[in-house]
Amino acid sequence: MLPPMRAFRRGLIVVGVAAIAGALMKVRGKGGVAPTNGGWRELEAPDFR
Repeated sequence: MLPPMRAFRRGLIVVGVAAIAGALMKVRGKGGVAPTNGGWRELEAPDFR
């Protein structure tokens, strides 16, 4: 088992790396607005195939 201070430091490093990765995904990710048109439509009988 790790000494308490070492475990605490390791936890801070893990949280820091996760925060950096999340920030990079947020910055480099593709933004934009979700589509507002389209979606479900009722099918006519010939379209069931």
